[in-house]
Amino acid sequence: LSSDGNNSYLDIFLNYSNVNYKVYVSNGLTIVEVNQKDLPEPPGPKTVYAESKGVRNYIVLSAPEEGSGVHSESESTKNNDVENKAVEVKKVEVKKHYSKTKSDVKSSVKNTVKSSVKDSASNVVSKSKKITLDLVDATLVDTVRLITENLGWNVIFAPDVMKYQEKLTMKLVNVEPEKALKMILLANGFDYKIVNEIAYVATPDKLEKFQQDIKVTGPMKTQVINLENASAREIEPIVKANFPEASVQVVEKTNSLLVKAPVKTIVDIKNLVGQLDVPPPPPPPVTPPVTEVIRLNYAQAQDVVQMMGNLVPKEALTVDQRMNSLIVTATPDIIDTVKSFVKAVDVPMPQVALRLHVLLINEGAQRALGVTWNQSVSTNLQEVKKVYDNNSGWNLQTGPSDYLGIQLFTRSMLQFQATLNYVVANGDTKILAAPYVMTQNRQQAEIQIGEQFPLIYTDYRTGQQQAQYINVGIILRITPEISPDGYVTLQLNPEVSEVGEIITGTQFPRILTRRVNNMVRVKQGETVLIGGLFREAVTDSITKIPLLGDIPIIGEFFKARSKRKDKSELMIAVTPVVLVDLPKLEKTEQYKKIEDKGLKVKDADKY
Repeated sequence: LSSDGNNSYLDIFLNYSNVNYKVYVSNGLTIVEVNQKDLPEPPGPKTVYAESKGVRNYIVLSAPEEGSGVHSESESTKNNDVENKAVEVKKVEVKKHYSKTKSDVKSSVKNTVKSSVKDSASNVVSKSKKITLDLVDATLVDTVRLITENLGWNVIFAPDVMKYQEKLTMKLVNVEPEKALKMILLANGFDYKIVNEIAYVATPDKLEKFQQDIKVTGPMKTQVINLENASAREIEPIVKANFPEASVQVVEKTNSLLVKAPVKTIVDIKNLVGQLDVPPPPPPPVTPPVTEVIRLNYAQAQDVVQMMGNLVPKEALTVDQRMNSLIVTATPDIIDTVKSFVKAVDVPMPQVALRLHVLLINEGAQRALGVTWNQSVSTNLQEVKKVYDNNSGWNLQTGPSDYLGIQLFTRSMLQFQATLNYVVANGDTKILAAPYVMTQNRQQAEIQIGEQFPLIYTDYRTGQQQAQYINVGIILRITPEISPDGYVTLQLNPEVSEVGEIITGTQFPRILTRRVNNMVRVKQGETVLIGGLFREAVTDSITKIPLLGDIPIIGEFFKARSKRKDKSELMIAVTPVVLVDLPKLEKTEQYKKIEDKGLKVKDADKY
């Protein structure tokens, strides 16, 4: 019945003189019940609609169970929220003489309607054997609750049901409540099962598991569980996860849980809370810090501290650069951690022995060494192509260069040394220098072969001559990187400089410099050859007969003049050898053998 007092359709009932009425106030609705046998019309369902300010209200008359009256229902499509309120039953007895009781009954019903009906719309289900539903945009959860309340059942929803957001619009006339509930749930992909007058609602595949997880053991009970040590707010989600059938609320002021659940479930909850509500473990005993000095043999102490990062507290470490040591002040556990880390990183770096030869060779020696430059090569070398010498059987690989050429010999150092000795013995090659250096892995080594050339100039402020020295000659910077497969990657930075002619109008000579940056990968024991710096020397010689050759004019007949043009090339040969620690070999002996034989490698048994 609408709440605006427009109840004209009640006259449908009041027009009957011999009728008893019952008025129910439930969920914000007023239900008028009449026994069908008192109606003059034939039995059967009948629906009467009435409009009031755009809100449609209706009354459905349906066949009741034996001994019960006909129920009427009312709905508003304006709002579908169902309010769960206790049912208040009021009876209005109508005497058989209509003319004497009509005004009294109408007044009573109208007052009841005004006091109980709200603006929100609801769906009402009769407690008779059959019900009639007319749903418009109703939620599934509210609809199921309405039907189960009418049947006197409790209901538990699975999480999937609570998240279901689809709206229901349907009309069911004269159907059994259980059948209506089944139809509505199946139509939306769900089902229910009744145990101890509790309806479990879930998807069909999860229904059995959902019911087993609920653990229904009896009537519901409410109890307060106090916690002494743990936080009630932290325990609440744990209890809910393990007992989804229980209603759990946190009482912040008393640090307790308000639990509503079956008796056996409450017992289980109390047992669980008892296991969780325990005092925190006592703090571990405080171990006084100790101080220990850790000496390093190979790594730098400052580098080790940086590598450790946040592994240990920074304040626990002190670096002693004088002794290359770490002073650790901490608990024994932290000291053990530092020792383990130091043991892993404080290992000797692999070392590389670099054997170098600075050569001044002529063209004949080039062929003997197997070096055949491209005919277009000049002092401004751009690229040396790959060359294969059929006579020597050497495979030479070359790479791009701006000023100097680089060739990679695939022969061992012994083979290169033998050929070098041959060309030197024949006078075709001069060894300008043969330095031998050692460096650690990824550490740069620098070899400088040359002189300091003085630049003389006059200081006009003092009137005196001053000298400034510059380095000219050969500078070779090499950075090796050792690979586990026996190869060595060399970062080569050769630089060759020499003094040229005096610059016109000055006292200073021109300094000619050639440099290149290259990176090559070579197997240890093989030779890398850097070349491309050519020199041409023209020699004028005079042969004469003593005394006669010195006579002017006539002496020319007693002289012989000749001009010789020599072409030579400056080359640098680099041979890297990885040094290994052989248990029974002393360092001095190893160094001597390398000096004598030219190499000492892991595969020494091959040579």
